Formats: sequence, structure tokens, C-alpha cells
Amino acid sequence: MQLKKERGLTVNNLGEIYLAYMTADRNGIRHQLLSDWLHEHKDECYSAITCLTNWRPKLKPNHLTGALRRTYLVFAEEWEGLVDNVDEMIDMLVSESPDIVTNSFTIPEMIQSVEDLARFDSKVDLTNVFTRMDKAGATVYWRYALGEMCIGKTKILKAVARDTIYTTERLKEALLIERLHVVVEKALNGILDEEFILKAGVPFKAP
Repeated sequence: MQLKKERGLTVNNLGEIYLAYMTADRNGIRHQLLSDWLHEHKDECYSAITCLTNWRPKLKPNHLTGALRRTYLVFAEEWEGLVDNVDEMIDMLVSESPDIVTNSFTIPEMIQSVEDLARFDSKVDLTNVFTRMDKAGATVYWRYALGEMCIGKTKILKAVARDTIYTTERLKEALLIERLHVVVEKALNGILDEEFILKAGVPFKAP
């Protein structure tokens, strides 16, 4: 008998931890929540951290206004009159998603969806995007798409340091030669290199 394959992390899962992190009333609680979550999903560090820490816009204004025109016949001038800044834009886009969605985007599906919206010949109907994530998930989706970082690198490192043998400073040193998701995954598994020095054959990764 063939077992059903697990779907892996979804955009709604990212939305849940982001909402929990942002609404916790103390830094210690925030770091513990994120630490527990990262340990639980340490095999999917690349996907999770890529989405939560992205700061480069994946969509240009014309990509979004083009999608709004296709879907709702809302033109750029009308849209610009509705929102004054990117935070208002995200809030308005998030409001179009339902409170509960059972078949949300997986992380690869989410990334592909944003790439499809960014195509010059895109024919994406936004209703098919809005209905694949709940409001919490939509917050992560649109922040990722518009280059508004959800959780900063230092905050993630502080969470990782909370329940591993590594200090935040040691983890920052590791970032000099390895990417964040690699550092996090190794730290969670307790297998970071003992010394973080530049070695022959190891490429330097600029901050």
C-alpha cells in the first residue's frame, strides 16, 4: 500500500508562526516560539527562512496593477488612490483572503505563484491566489512578494541560540561563510564547524 505523501510546510503554516511571533508580548516568548517552531521544521529551513527573511521585491508595481486590472477591472490610477504606502497595500490585499482555507499553497507553490504574477505575459486571476491562503498566510505571501521582510536575520539567530549550544555571536560569525538557512539548519542539528575562519577553497559570502 502506498502511503500518502506529506505536503510539507504551507503558506498558512508560515502565517501562523509569523502572527504568533508578532503578537507575543515579550521578546523571550517570541524567541521561544520561533525556536520551538524551527526545531519542529528544521528539515525545511531553506523554504521557511527564504520566505520569512526575503527583502527583495519579487513584484513590480505594474505586475500587481496588471493583475488587478485583469481580475477586477481596477486600473492603476484607482489603485494608487486607495493606498498610500506598502503597508496599506498589504493590508488591502490580505483582506481579500478568507479567514479559513484548507488547501493552502505549499511553499514551492507559493513561490511559483509569485513568479507567475511577475511574468510579463501573466494571465493569473487574483481570485485564484486569494483563495489559496488564509489571512495570516496571505500576510506572509504579500510581504514576500513585495520585499517586506517578515522576521529579521538577527531575530532568527537569537531564537536559534535559545535552545542550541551556540551563542548569537557565534551564529553571526558563521554567516560570514555560509547562508542563513545553512547556518540555522546546522545549528539546530548541532553540527556547525568548530571554527569559523576563511579557508582555502571555501567561498567568502559577503553580508
